[in-house]
Amino acid sequence: MTDNGADIMAFSCAGFGGCAGQQFDSTGFKGGVYGGYNWQVAPRWVLGLEADWMWGGQTATLRSAAFPSTGPTFSLGFARDTFRVKAEWDASVRGRVGFLVTPSIMAFATGGATFMSVEMTSQCGAPGGGPCAFSLAPTTATVSDSVIGWTVGGGVEAMITPNWSLRGEYRYADYGTNNYSVTRAGGGTTRVVGYDLDFKTHSALFGLAYAFGGRKAPTDHPTSVVAAHHWSGFYLGGAVGARSAQAKGNVTAVTNSNFNSFCDTLAPFGGCRGQQLDSTGAKGGIYAGYNWHAAPRWVLGVEADWMWADHEAVLSGHIFPSTVNSFALTAVGGDSFTLKTQWDASLRGRVGHLVTPSVLVFATAGVSWMSIKTSSVCTAVTASCSAIATLTPLTASVSDIVVGWTVGGGVEAMIAPDWLVRAEYRYADYGTSDYSITRTNASTQRVTTYDIDLKTHTALLGIAYKFGGKASATP
Repeated sequence: MTDNGADIMAFSCAGFGGCAGQQFDSTGFKGGVYGGYNWQVAPRWVLGLEADWMWGGQTATLRSAAFPSTGPTFSLGFARDTFRVKAEWDASVRGRVGFLVTPSIMAFATGGATFMSVEMTSQCGAPGGGPCAFSLAPTTATVSDSVIGWTVGGGVEAMITPNWSLRGEYRYADYGTNNYSVTRAGGGTTRVVGYDLDFKTHSALFGLAYAFGGRKAPTDHPTSVVAAHHWSGFYLGGAVGARSAQAKGNVTAVTNSNFNSFCDTLAPFGGCRGQQLDSTGAKGGIYAGYNWHAAPRWVLGVEADWMWADHEAVLSGHIFPSTVNSFALTAVGGDSFTLKTQWDASLRGRVGHLVTPSVLVFATAGVSWMSIKTSSVCTAVTASCSAIATLTPLTASVSDIVVGWTVGGGVEAMIAPDWLVRAEYRYADYGTSDYSITRTNASTQRVTTYDIDLKTHTALLGIAYKFGGKASATP
C-alpha cells in the first residue's frame, strides 16, 4: 500500500488557486524474503535483528498532466499526457523486541531503516502544447531513484513446530520529501521543471520462516485439542490497522453536449479518460462473532464488524474525474473533485484450521458496506461552471452507502483462556456505482453523470475477549 504526494517546486502560481499538488496513491501486492536472528534474553523477552527484501511494482498515474500540478503552462495537456509514479522493490534493516504471551506466541514491535526504488515518468502525448510546446524533447522523460527512510510496526508470531514460525505483521514507512527535475529542450529553448514527491507506505505482511538449529518446542500437542473444545463461544473485540481504497472515476454523460461524439473527436489526443482516486490511511473499530469448535482441528464461525476511517482522494484542478477540458479539467488550482471513503462494515462467515491448539489460520468471506461521499468544487466562474451566467451550486456533493463482497484471511492466537489476538487481511469489491451532479442558472441546466469503481485492501491487528470459555489453551 503506497501513499505519495507531489508538488511543483518553483513557478509563478499566483491567482486561480495557485499550482496545487496532486495525490499519487496506489495499492498492490508484494512478496519477498526475510531473515534474522533472535536472542531470548529473559523467560518472556526476545530481542532480534532482521532484514528483508520485497518486490512490489505499484503504479499511480495522473492523466492529462505531464507533471503533478494544476499549473497550465507545464502540467495540463491532452488525455494521453501522463505523469506516473512507480514504486518497485523495498528493503529494510530493523531491530525487534518481542514479548512471549505464551511459550509459543510472541507479540513484537519492530523499527529501523528502509529503502525503496521509485521511478517517475513524465509523458507528453504530442509536441505543440503544455510541457512539450515548441517541440521540446524528449516527450517521455523518466527519473529513477532509491529513497531512504524509517519504518516502524508490529505483529504476532507463532511457533507452530520447533523449527517453523508463522507471522502476521503491519509496518508503516516514511521516506520524506525528495526533489527531482525534468529537462526538455528544442528550437533554442530549454525548460527545466522541478518537482518534489513525499513518499509514505503502509504494508501488511504474512510470513512463514524456518529457524535453523535447535529450539525448544512449543508445548501445544495435537492430542490436547481433541479433549478441549476451547475455541467455542461468543467474542467481542477491537482492531486497528490501515485501509487502502483503490478507485477509478469516469465521466459518462453531460446533458447539454454530445458527450460520446466529443470523446470520439478527442480520440487522437487520448479521448475522454478517467482518473485514479486512490487513498490510504488508518482505520479502527469493533468486531464480534461466535465460534463453533466443529472438529478437533476445525473451527467455524460468523462475525460482524464496524470500522471508522476518513480518507480523501483529491483531484486538484478537476471538477469531475475525467481528462475532458470542457466538463472536468479546469486548470484552476482551487477547483477539485474529491472521493471520501468513511466507515465500513461487514457480515461474514469464517473457517479456521488449528495448526496448534492455540493458533488458528482462518479464511473469511461475506457482504460488506461502505459510506462514501463525492464532491465537485468550483472556486470561481470557469468554463466548467459557467454558461453565459454562473451555474450553481459551485460546491456540490453526493453521499451514498455502497454494497459489495469481501474475502480475506489471517492468523489468530489464543493467549489465555478468554483472550484472542489476530492479524488479518481483507479485500473488498464494491463494484461500479453511478452518480450525477446538476448545476443550473436561469436558462441552463447541466447534468454531469459519472461512475466510481471502488475496491479496498485492509490490514488489521485485533484483540478480543471470549465469553464463557470451556477450557484453557495448553501452551
